[in-house]
Amino acid sequence: MGGKFEQDLDKTAANHAPLTPLSFIERAAAVYPHRPAVIDGARRFTWAQTYARCRRLASALSRWGIGFGDTVAVVLPNITAMYEAHFGVPMCGAALNAINIRLNAEAIAFMLEHGEAKLLIADTEFADTVEQALKLLKKRIPVIDVEDAEFQGGRRLGEVEYEAFIETGDPDFAWRYPEDEWEASGYTRKGWPVIGPTESLRDSPTAPSRRSRESLQPARFLAGVAAVLCPVPDAGTDRSPSGRIQRCASHIVW
Repeated sequence: MGGKFEQDLDKTAANHAPLTPLSFIERAAAVYPHRPAVIDGARRFTWAQTYARCRRLASALSRWGIGFGDTVAVVLPNITAMYEAHFGVPMCGAALNAINIRLNAEAIAFMLEHGEAKLLIADTEFADTVEQALKLLKKRIPVIDVEDAEFQGGRRLGEVEYEAFIETGDPDFAWRYPEDEWEASGYTRKGWPVIGPTESLRDSPTAPSRRSRESLQPARFLAGVAAVLCPVPDAGTDRSPSGRIQRCASHIVW
């Protein structure tokens, strides 16, 4: 039971708002509608256009029966569709499972089953690996193909292409905010399994192209963290990324 400082201070719209990234894009579209929001190769979208596309995605997903409690998985590099999924999926009440593009078929299949994905949005660049993963599943998952104009090659696996799919949606779709931060739709689930196969695609014949691999550089990220937490004390210390990481790790109490 709350104390006197909580008396007559129940959660209301005046004193509480669940944290969600959806408020960001709504405000950006209202305040900076004509400013650039997405630059993806030759493609350019303003905040107003991006907001409308995300609402189209949410609307189209809803018409496909995707809603609260469902999971939408994506296997995408850092392209327009990936950005829009981070808003459009929670707008329809579903949770987003962004699966690491470096994983092999077994790991992707594990994550699709563990996350209970109801729909998969995948870049055609990864068709070979995704197809292998789908064959390992116990049930069929519909696929929406993303054909990236900046990549030549790949093949379609699904029923519809992404751009055609969102065109079926309503740009004025009336989405809702999550009622509570504990709702899965209020955030996204990242594709980092804690059990199951985690072998990287780095040495696989179906490894993603250099364009896709450049979007994920964990070694550089860790080196950056190490540089902040454990700056180089003297000129004789190993200044390489691996040296920084090892030195920082030696100072951490596990």
